[in-house]
Amino acid sequence: MKYRGYLIIFLIFLFSLFIFSKEKVVNRGKLLIYFDGKYVGSEVYTLKSVGGKYEASSIMSVILPKGGGNIAFTYKTKEIMDKKYNPIHYEDFYTVNGRKNYIKVDFKGGKAVDNCYMAGLTLNRMAKVHENFRILEEAVFYQYWLIYKKYEVEGGGDERTLNIYIPKIAKEIPVKLDYVGNAVINMKDGRQLDIKKFVLEFGSMGITFAVDKDGKLIKVFSPEQKLEVVNDFNYNFIKTGKK
Repeated sequence: MKYRGYLIIFLIFLFSLFIFSKEKVVNRGKLLIYFDGKYVGSEVYTLKSVGGKYEASSIMSVILPKGGGNIAFTYKTKEIMDKKYNPIHYEDFYTVNGRKNYIKVDFKGGKAVDNCYMAGLTLNRMAKVHENFRILEEAVFYQYWLIYKKYEVEGGGDERTLNIYIPKIAKEIPVKLDYVGNAVINMKDGRQLDIKKFVLEFGSMGITFAVDKDGKLIKVFSPEQKLEVVNDFNYNFIKTGKK
């Protein structure tokens, strides 16, 4: 009987490990990036549920025109967050014309502690952050979808102030997120897609983004920056096996 009891405990332990280590893909997609009306690159992203946390990753590559030449950027990010979309750990390995840089940040106890290599300098910085916040980089566009998910978790509404941490400057800033209403997009195949539109305001600048009725990121755009980022629906259909 004694050994049987040990066996039962051991089996329960193994079962709990299986449950809490099981991965499930929550969302994935590909975004097509346009600058001044021209295609310049793409971003692929995935969000997984791993145990009691979320794990997001992305790979982005763009080539932007500048003067007599081009500037090539690549971003490879990874983020671990809790189930309320609050960051726990964030990594960004990025290049500018082949020059390697990285940012690694841990968030704990109201502090963001980083280790970075940017523009030839090694930095170790610390910043204060609120209990609830999100991350936003200047060229990692799936993060707008995570901002939308954070907005949902916090109760939605027509207007909400969010705290946004910007890794490159190691600073948290308050931003205003406005739900500006619904719209309909006419698709190339003749379908109509219902969307919700939001504007994220940074002082005098605003970035507009849209999600569909299922919460999937459809579009990010900024006329001032000549930027438009759109969902690659073909990629989503292939990945999910939809026809």
